Parts: sequence; C-alpha cells; structure tokens
Amino acid sequence: MHDDYAYIADWNNSINPNKFTGVFQIFDVQTPCNPLLIPSSVKHVAQEIGALAVHDDFAFLANDSNGLAVFDVSDTLNPVLLTSRKDGGAFAHSIYYQGGGFVYVGYQWPNSHLVIYDVSSLPLVPLPAPTVYQAVGDQVNGVNVLDDRAYIVSQFGQCGSGGDSFCVEIVDVTDPTTPTYISHIVLPKVTYGGLGDLRFSGNYIYIAARPDNGSGGLRIIDITDESSPVLVGSINFPDIGSPFAKSWGLDVGNNQALLADPTGLYSIDVSVPENPVLMVKYHWPVNFGDSLGGAVEIRDNLVYTTVYANLNMGGFSGIAIYKLFDPEIFVAVDIKPKNCPSQINVKSKGKLPVSLLGTEFIDVSHIDPESIRLNGVAPSFWSFNDVATPFKPYRGKEDAYTDCTESGSDGYLDLQLKFQTQNIVEMLGVVSDGEQRVLNLTGNLKEEFGGTAITGEDIIIIMKKGK
Repeated sequence: MHDDYAYIADWNNSINPNKFTGVFQIFDVQTPCNPLLIPSSVKHVAQEIGALAVHDDFAFLANDSNGLAVFDVSDTLNPVLLTSRKDGGAFAHSIYYQGGGFVYVGYQWPNSHLVIYDVSSLPLVPLPAPTVYQAVGDQVNGVNVLDDRAYIVSQFGQCGSGGDSFCVEIVDVTDPTTPTYISHIVLPKVTYGGLGDLRFSGNYIYIAARPDNGSGGLRIIDITDESSPVLVGSINFPDIGSPFAKSWGLDVGNNQALLADPTGLYSIDVSVPENPVLMVKYHWPVNFGDSLGGAVEIRDNLVYTTVYANLNMGGFSGIAIYKLFDPEIFVAVDIKPKNCPSQINVKSKGKLPVSLLGTEFIDVSHIDPESIRLNGVAPSFWSFNDVATPFKPYRGKEDAYTDCTESGSDGYLDLQLKFQTQNIVEMLGVVSDGEQRVLNLTGNLKEEFGGTAITGEDIIIIMKKGK
C-alpha cells in the first residue's frame, strides 16, 4: 500500500501459467469498497515475484532468479522497469524497504544471503555493488527492519542440517554497509512449522508459520533483551492450509495479528502476547478459487489482502479488503511535540499544541478532525504536517520524564491540533504544582473509512507559575 494505491505482485500469470513469469499491477483503492485495477499498470516480468515493497516513486520486487527488480511508479498509469540485478543467492524471495536509501533482499536456496542495496541514487542506474551479509542460516525466508535493527528468518546452516529448524536472527544495521550479528534463536520445524513473514509491535516479533513438518500458526518472540530473544507466545490452527503455498502473509496492529494462508484470513487477539487468541477466520471470496496464500497490510481499521493464484487449479489472484471489528483504534498522541517532558502552565492564556501522529498503520488524513476531543475539549485549529515520531507504547504512560521522546519528523503525516489551554485547565479541576496527569484523546475516522473510534493518550506535568 502507498497513498491511495495497492501494489500487487503475483508469482505467476494466467497468460503463461507454466512459464514462471510474474505480474506487477496497481489498484486504485481511494474507495476501499470498490477497488479498481488500473489496466495500463499491468506489467509482466520474467520469473516469479516473491514479495514487493513500495516507497515514494519506486517499487522494489524480489524477482526470483532475476534478483532485485526496480520499477518507477511515479506515474501509476504506466510503471517503468528501471533496472534489475542479482546478488548473493539463487532466488530473491523476501524484501524490505520503507525509505532510508537501503533495500534489504533475502535470497533463498543453497548458500544464499541477505543482500543490502544502496538505492539512494535512483532513478539513476545501474545500482552500486551491494553489501552481502551471511545470515546464520543459508536460506533467507523473511526480512524486516526496525530503526537500526534487521530481523531475519532463515534455515539450514547453523539453524540445523537438512532444514530441520529455523533461525530468527537480530542484526545491527546502524551502518547498512557493515551489518553486525547480535543474536539468534532456533525454533525446530517439527514443533513450530516453517517460519516466514515477520512483523513488529512493541518489544515483540510476530512470525507467520506454515505447517512444514509441524503445525502452522503464529509465533511471538520477546526481544526486550536483544542479546537473548525468547519465544513467549504461540498459537496453532488445525485447518491451516497446505505447506506448498507461496505466502503466509502477516501484519500486526491495534492489538490484532492478521495472518493469511491458502484458506483465508485469521484474526488473532495479541493484546497479551503470551496468550494469543483466535477471534475469527474469514474465508477468501469464492470467486478467487484455490489460492496459494497471500499478503496482508493493515491501514486504519481496514485490512488489505492479496491472494496468490493457484493457476493449476483454476484459481485467480486478486485483492480483498476487510473491515476490522475492533471497537477502537489506539493512536499515538504527543502533547507539545518534541518536548520531553511535556508541561502545561495553568496560568497560560495561549493555545496548547497537540499532535496525533501518523504511522505505517494510521493515515491521519482518514481521521475526522471535528470529532477530536482532548479530555472532552474540541480543538480550535488543525492542520497536517510531519512533526514528530511516536513514543512506544502508545498507552499505559506513567512517567512524564521517561514516557516521551524528543524525536522529530519520521516520514509520516501528522494531524496537528491546537486547544485553548484554559479550556483544558478547566477540565482538569483541582491540580497541584508538579503533578503528573494523563490526558485522553478521542475521535473517529471519517465515515468513508468506517467511522471507527480512535483513542490515545499522553502524560503531562502541571506547572502553577506565578502562584
């Protein structure tokens, strides 16, 4: 997903189902209830497509034996292939990119690696020679990056002979040109299945597991101590699909993990990571036919899923959009952005700045500003700008001195709000100097995006200057 478009890559295509040629295509999802394929965007590429990532004007494809393929998508009506190159393995299978100038590609099969490409020169090509990192496993099945850490799922090599176990590895990529090993955890395949797609939330890694000589489901790893990651949660699904699918997609947000397999979409409550609970399973639309799994992305209260076609069984690929039934969405709130701690002077006659921060899961342009209330007070002004980076976790703040951040813009649009300070002070009631208070923000998404309730909080220190 990028802006109001869904970028979809299918591993094969119906025109030449036995030629191992993938399809890259773009859907207009400005109206989520009516996604529209842009016919001129459909591009056939040599070899299968394992995964893709889109940011700014470029789409990056893990293009099997072609390696990394890069499309210019500045014109969504006519994507243009800029370049492709292969390094560090037989087949490019997984990929990560969210800006920052470096693309991470996982290669599969014997003696494969994680390859880090510097793409800061785009659209100028060719790309410079990449950095090749030897993971603890010889086959990289999944990769994701958060801040200056890369997280890799691999097998074979140090993970165990014959591919009997999988490794989840943490790598320091503060300097992407010199990645440095930190730690890894080994999970036997017979117990935990075949590990693949991985996501983050808080201090936890969530990993989709296929039933590869074991049970399929969701695995949760605590990385609070990155030198010693620990498996803390796991749930299996007895009816999970065949291990021979192409993808077990996964995304995490709003205390839910959404996992896609060949039979449908699982919604799992992960509010307590040590005890994940299956809430509901959605079956794929009947007209998709047989599938080989798919990809998942959460935006606001909607889940965008794509399905790999099982062409040998007459199936079709496509996009399916589901609405989450969570009664509210937790959002990041920063009172006096980039101040740590944040203070309110009860004598102030001015306006209190508050930002509702956008993230990879929350597009703030989908929020109705007129619905916003801070401790029951409506804002007197709002605008949109990239102001600050969220403090995590978004809720449960207890200490104004530590539960905050001074970090600035992060590449995601924020909703800037201003409140009359005296209106907020009135709602606080009796206060004392130096007292800490948690202020609660509520609101709703716009009706066209489901109207779901949102809630967030921040903690402030009371100042009674001039008392």
